[in-house]
Order: sequence, then C-alpha cells, then structure tokens
Amino acid sequence: MQSRSSVMTKSVMRVLGGGFPRYEFEAPEDYWKEIEHAVDEMRQMGVTHVSINDAVVPSFMLAMDPENSYLRFNTHAPSFDRFVTSSWNVGIYPAELVKQNLKLLLWNAQLARRYGFRCKMTCLEMNAMPETFFRRHKSLRGPRVDNPACSHTPIYTLCPELPEVQDHYRQMVDKLIRLVPELDEVHLFTCDSGGGFCYSDRLYAGPNGPSHCKHTPSGKQAQTFCRVLLEAGRVVNKDFRVIMDSGLSIRERVDLLDGAPEGCSAQVNGAFSWGGGLEDHWANAAVGPTVHRPAVRAAVRRW
Repeated sequence: MQSRSSVMTKSVMRVLGGGFPRYEFEAPEDYWKEIEHAVDEMRQMGVTHVSINDAVVPSFMLAMDPENSYLRFNTHAPSFDRFVTSSWNVGIYPAELVKQNLKLLLWNAQLARRYGFRCKMTCLEMNAMPETFFRRHKSLRGPRVDNPACSHTPIYTLCPELPEVQDHYRQMVDKLIRLVPELDEVHLFTCDSGGGFCYSDRLYAGPNGPSHCKHTPSGKQAQTFCRVLLEAGRVVNKDFRVIMDSGLSIRERVDLLDGAPEGCSAQVNGAFSWGGGLEDHWANAAVGPTVHRPAVRAAVRRW
C-alpha cells in the first residue's frame, strides 16, 4: 500500500507546474474537455492536492510600474496579498486586480471540490512590497531583495519579526482559509524573485535588513513566520501545514527546523532537482549528463 507521504510527493511534483487549466475564452465545451483531461492525468498520478493560486495578474508591482522591467522577475508563485488584503495593506494594490485574482482562486478551489481534490498554494515569501506601502508604514521595512547587478530600483520585503507584519499575515491567512477551508498546505519559496528574509545568506544584495533583527538568525525568522501562518490557518483547518521550499541556505534550513512546530517543515529534494540540490540543478544545466560523474560534479560545485 502506498503511503500518504509518497502520494503527497507525487501531488507536489504534479501541481508545481500549475493547477487546473485556465479558461482562455475558447469554446466552453473545449475548456471542460481540458479540465477533464487534466483531472484524468492527476488521478493517474495519485494527486491529492491541487494548486489553486494561479493569478490573472501575478505581479501587482509590475502592473503599477510597467516601465521597470526588473519587476517581470517578480512573478513567481503569487502570494497571499495578490488575493486578499489586511488592514495594513488595504488600498495599496488596485482593488480590481485583487478582486480578479481572488475570483480565479475561488474558481480553482471550486473545481478542486468538484473533482474530489484538496487545495494547496505555493507562495513567494517574504514578498516584496511597493514603496507606497513603506511610505504608509515606514518602520516595517525589511531587507533589500532585488539583484543590484540588474535592478536600478531597490526592492524591499517586510520583516517577519515585527508584530505588525505578523498581524498583517494572520489577517490574510484567516481570510483565505475561511474562503477555502480545504486549503491544507502552503509551500513557501524564498530568497528569489523578489522575496527573502532579513540577513539571509542567499539575498542577492547580500545579508541585510533593519537593525532590530540583526542578531536573529534568518532561519529562526523563517520559523517565526511559518508559525504565524500555521497558527492562523489552524483556527479553521486543523490539518493546515506550512512547508518552506528552497531558497534558504543549509545552515538557515537547520535553524528553521530546530524547534519548528508540528505542521511546519522544509522541502527535501533529490540532488538534481530544484531545492535541496540547487547547485547540482544548475550544474546539470551547465554541463549536462556528465554532472553525474563525481569528479565533474565536485569541480562544478567548487566553481
């Protein structure tokens, strides 16, 4: 008998590429054929959870500043604030964009319910915020997360150590979990594409952030953040869990897991997949199959 954990692994592999097909104004009967075909494939793979956070507009910051081409990079894994607001960020993003994204998320959740799947989200956190937010909340600025080598405007995320930031996320998760009680799992991708934690080794601009959290390890900051999301989600769904995907360094991941609450974990991948073996993933792209030779792999890792 196949264990639940192995089934969950298959579901993650399947849904990382996307959830249900999006309606692109084709003939309705053709759209439903696409849905049925996708469902058949997922059932054959043993999928149990489907990603629901596809977004009509994944990068609000790009929509608000279309001339800043670097913001095209900030579109990976739409986060909570692309779908709902809190009292801290209400009015920061155009309300119609938030409304349209939420409409699509709820449609995906409805499809999951219809076909007997549970729901998951993959989010980029901590996520970059526009300067309009920091003009309103000057003290909530976290680390710089853009790549100075190819970005002409600094981009910052929030600091997870601040009570105001924690309240911001609690409000958003509470709204989402009440709208979609079947949301069992949130995967968090960090330190890339406009995301990151204060003083992380993996920030493009180097370890940086506000002074008040300088002596709190980044992994512990990530643990605090995961705990906030976990507590908010479990008010409605006792099975809600949070998984931190790739982005943290090995040392930071150890700090994340040391003392993490039940329901909070880190993703572990094979040596040649995105995540746990990121250096081998990139080496594989650079040198091809010869990366499987130990000497070649060691040389590329040193490089």
